[in-house]
Amino acid sequence: MENTAGTDVEMISDSPPVVSIPQKKGKSTPHLPTPPKKQKRTTPIDSISTDGNTGRETSQIWDHFAKFIAKGGKRRAKCNYCVKHFAAETKTNGTSVLWSHLNDKCLKSPFRFVDRRQTTLKSVPIKVGGQENGTSSIEKVVYNVEDIRRAIAEFVIIDEQPFKVVEGEGFKKLMAKALPNFELPSRVTVARHCLKIYQEEKEKLKKLVKNQHICITSDTWTSLQNLTYMVVIAHWIDDEWNLQKKILNFFQTPDHKGETIAKGIEACLLDWEIENLFTVTLDNASANDAAIKHLKARIDD
Repeated sequence: MENTAGTDVEMISDSPPVVSIPQKKGKSTPHLPTPPKKQKRTTPIDSISTDGNTGRETSQIWDHFAKFIAKGGKRRAKCNYCVKHFAAETKTNGTSVLWSHLNDKCLKSPFRFVDRRQTTLKSVPIKVGGQENGTSSIEKVVYNVEDIRRAIAEFVIIDEQPFKVVEGEGFKKLMAKALPNFELPSRVTVARHCLKIYQEEKEKLKKLVKNQHICITSDTWTSLQNLTYMVVIAHWIDDEWNLQKKILNFFQTPDHKGETIAKGIEACLLDWEIENLFTVTLDNASANDAAIKHLKARIDD
């Protein structure tokens, strides 16, 4: 009889060069700030306030440009990251050019947009028989935000990390070095991505077990916290005569009674739409005798 260990998981009820921003000593290391976004305004321009009381909201763009009066009395705006400056007349010039410069054109801007379509090259080791043979090939890699978010969720799942790992100082520091322009997701977002991956993988597994003769094994046990758990595992031989084993469900139960075990297995079979049940194997606990009787009655019905 096989036992599958469980892990308590914290759930939440929910290329161009880049310039790194130096961190202040004595404080925690924050991730690179999110690039500012252009604000929607009822008027096309930002006013240059002289008395600080114009009644209009100041655009965030002026956190990255300095206003000055050029020769001839013309108002100009100089980029804080490079030497370029632009016209900034209140009545004739908007801020679109400034935003474009900050996010796209300024080579020294920490908020410069990375083109997702631009490819880079990566050396990939060549494996023969599952072992690296010392040679490598060159592959193209495209910067894709969605792929990175999925990779973070898979990291949490595969390494059994808590969702809050993405909010740790070490992880933030690593990502700030590797992908300075990437906005880190919160632990709530990571939890949502993990559930999305679970649903996607569940649909794939449903297709695998469909029309197969499935053998079910199950077991229950009590944790150190006095919580009762139950696991349901499917076994089958696929079309290529390979033995397959997949955990269908791992869940908490109120007790170890036979009826509870039977209802847990039944719910799992219905959820996974398993119609061709071949065998059900349990250990020799007395409660399992009652569970088998209950399952037989349900299958006969």
